[in-house]
Amino acid sequence: MYLIRPERSGRHLRLAPRIAHPCSICWLLSCLPLLLLAPSLRGQTLFEDRFSDNRHGWPVMESRAQTTWFGDSTYVIQIRSQARNFAFLQPVVLPPEADFDLETALWQEKGDKNMGLGLVWGAQADERDLFAFLVSTNGHYTLLRKERHAYHFIKPWTESSRVHGPKAWNVLRVSRRGDRISFFLNDEIVYTYAADPWRGNHIGVLLHGSMKVEVKYLHMWIPDPAEPDREARERPPHIPGELSAPGGGGG
Repeated sequence: MYLIRPERSGRHLRLAPRIAHPCSICWLLSCLPLLLLAPSLRGQTLFEDRFSDNRHGWPVMESRAQTTWFGDSTYVIQIRSQARNFAFLQPVVLPPEADFDLETALWQEKGDKNMGLGLVWGAQADERDLFAFLVSTNGHYTLLRKERHAYHFIKPWTESSRVHGPKAWNVLRVSRRGDRISFFLNDEIVYTYAADPWRGNHIGVLLHGSMKVEVKYLHMWIPDPAEPDREARERPPHIPGELSAPGGGGG
């Protein structure tokens, strides 16, 4: 897989290879029932994990390159390699043109501030194709699309005062409405562009570089235009000021 990260200037790329295998026809076939039922899915949660347990089967492991474990209602990831990126994915089933919201809260406890961490969506299980919304805790964000192992910028690394530094929660949200997709950092929109159809049925988080990160939650839902207040009621407590510091231990 290739990894892209900002240098300290926030302008450059670094790439590192990894392997993959194809698989999108089966996913498209699996979406056919949802294409027929899409109106009935409005307002429904497609995926939610607040990491009180491991019901979704996240990897818990220790190796030379990485260690993962469960903290105090967080999923803790410690990366010791700067040479590659690490994606942690879960499957969902969503029609490729459907509206959705995807959100996570990430806390970088320590490590390289000029490396990327953030959300992944529309990913194949082998990570050959995916979209990524990443921040670096030196104050930048970027949007990427990966096709056939090669990354392309949707939005180059851009400095933003909305990015919080280390030892603070960064809340990232991807929000699609019709043919537009918007990106929020800590509850403020930072970018919108014409949405591309996704080619895979996995969502998750992606990290690169030597760092320890805690994931507070991962939540994906289909908005309901008929109930505009429902979204605010059902989202996790996400505002950084309402999130206490994690107690992941270890590392």
